[in-house]
Amino acid sequence: PEILLIDEILAVGDVQFQKKCLDRIRQLRESGVAIVFVSHALAQVKEMCDKVYVLHHGKGNLYANVEEAIQDYEKKVT
Repeated sequence: PEILLIDEILAVGDVQFQKKCLDRIRQLRESGVAIVFVSHALAQVKEMCDKVYVLHHGKGNLYANVEEAIQDYEKKVT
């Protein structure tokens, strides 16, 4: 695909399924596929994303680099 949309897919399945999915996502990313990765799993967001679009109460709130976006997200949920 040219663009891959992933919405909380790694919230399900066992560890082996998750590893298989992450490995495939990494391969696609390295081959130049654009990936929209929707997740609350911040460790995976850090690993998979270059830029992050933070939603708050269903509205776009911030588009930034990973570290800035995660800090913003953590402030809003704590």
